[in-house]
Order: sequence, then structure tokens, then C-alpha cells
Amino acid sequence: MSLKPQLFVQGIKPPGNGLVSVANNEIGLNKTNNIIKKNGKSFDDIFSIALDAGAEDVEESGEEVAVYTQTSDLAKVRDSLSAQGLEVTEAKFTLKPMTKITIEDREKYDKVVDFLSSLEQLDDVQEVYSNLQIL
Repeated sequence: MSLKPQLFVQGIKPPGNGLVSVANNEIGLNKTNNIIKKNGKSFDDIFSIALDAGAEDVEESGEEVAVYTQTSDLAKVRDSLSAQGLEVTEAKFTLKPMTKITIEDREKYDKVVDFLSSLEQLDDVQEVYSNLQIL
């Protein structure tokens, strides 16, 4: 799917040849994401509880833990985590990159980051996902 015509209408020029490819299998997997506050529990404790609840992946980020599941398991995992006394602060659909890419050329990297930032500022855009490794 090419977004080129719609982007030019909005006054946004994509970097490179001006083509934007959108494909979930290139960017990431369709996953749901439960965000949990640690509230004094260790990551290992939360990890064990999440796996028992049916989580596929667990990532620590400061005082929160992201628990990834299949879309169909979101409510089941969320309810199971809550039943175990964990505070689920958010449960939503997201895209998690399967692989990340790095752009070594700083000028090209800056153009891509500026482009992604421009997309985020459009009124009709709710979320922007990328597999770009942040430098």
C-alpha cells in the first residue's frame, strides 16, 4: 500500500524516493500489550505470573512491565494478571517490531525521524509504528 498521494496532500514529503510501504509483516507482529505497574514486585515475579497467564513476551521498562499477548488473549491475560494482584494500567493493540533496522548515515536517519514526527502530528493519525533503531 503506497501512502505517497495522501502524504503530499498533507504537505509531507517522505524521505528517499517518496514511497512509503506499509506492511505489518515488515514492521512487526500484531500484538496486544498490557502495561503493568511493578508496585514493589520484582520483574522475575511479574514474568512468572505473566507467563502463567498466557503472555508471549515480557519487557521491563523502568517502573512498568509490558506484557505482550496474541490479540485474542488480551482480556484473558489482563484479567488473570489483575486476579494475581497486579495493577494493569493499560491494555491495547500495538505493533512490536520483529527486527529493528539501523540507518548509519546521520543525514538519512534525521530525514526518517523528521518524517515519522510529521506523521505523528497529523490530526487523523492515532499511532505511528516503526522498526527504526533509535540512535
